[in-house]
Amino acid sequence: MIKLVKANSPINFVLMFFLMFLVWAFKFYYMPTEIEVYDLHNYFLPQFPETVFMKYLSAVLAFILYYGFALVIIKINSNLMIIENAYQAPGILFVLFTGFFINAQRILPETIASIFLFIAVIRVFGAYKKHSAMINILDAAILVAISTLLVHKLVFAIPLIIIVLYIITPVKFKELIVFFTGVILTYIVAITIVWLWGDIELLYQTAKSTIVSEYANYKYTSFNYVVFLPIGLLSLIAIISRFTIGIPKKISTRRFQTSIVLILIILSLFFISPFSTNESVVLMFPWLSLLISNVLINAKKIFVSMIFGGFILSLLFVQVIQIVYYMSLY
Repeated sequence: MIKLVKANSPINFVLMFFLMFLVWAFKFYYMPTEIEVYDLHNYFLPQFPETVFMKYLSAVLAFILYYGFALVIIKINSNLMIIENAYQAPGILFVLFTGFFINAQRILPETIASIFLFIAVIRVFGAYKKHSAMINILDAAILVAISTLLVHKLVFAIPLIIIVLYIITPVKFKELIVFFTGVILTYIVAITIVWLWGDIELLYQTAKSTIVSEYANYKYTSFNYVVFLPIGLLSLIAIISRFTIGIPKKISTRRFQTSIVLILIILSLFFISPFSTNESVVLMFPWLSLLISNVLINAKKIFVSMIFGGFILSLLFVQVIQIVYYMSLY
């Protein structure tokens, strides 16, 4: 299977679909009630109603969205050469990563925010060696601002995008002005829309409660330690491998990968903090899929077999653990 994942073949797109359907099978068949006891919505993305139809609709929409996101990751990697000769590998890994936490297999603010954040960073990558990158920077500002509207605690992504911008290209003062203008205008537009057609007080109260909330009582449990340990180990391997395996020759590729390492570190720290939900793990998946692809493509054969084998075994293990846990509850 490793050969197929590493190959450039149209069959991989079909493989992606069936692998993703396989790791989502329990969700589609059993459709367990979500196990968290905290709210996972905000003013801009209300929670789906508690009906069987709406739960299935949420899961199906999330499946389509994630599969489309995997295709986008493949296309972007092909265009920018973030991981050289990776072909469909990042997309295949991404759909497998979506199987690590069954409770996140639905439409969530984190689901949508991860896409906006990813595209914002990619727009910054597109500024590499551009004489004028104003449009890229404005797009990145708008996209990252939208991600923070969906998940308010992602406000740290705004300075993170600026750091990535400095890694990718020399930054002029007027470009920083454009960036902050884009962020502020996005917030103004959102608040204006709510003020005209919504409830501005409800928006304020929702945002306030979301920002100050902590999830330590729900995160630091033996169940979560078992489920998320493989993600932690894979993140560590992905970060270390950037500096030890297959150092790219192209300057742009090196800068892209360095930026992704920084992003993954920051998102990992956010995830293990008491301020993020368990479902925030989905924010890490696109970056992990790219960096783990680097391991599969450029590492020595024995190391590739160990990492890929461990990846699949850990995925099966955490799926079984979660299924047994769900069945014990319901």
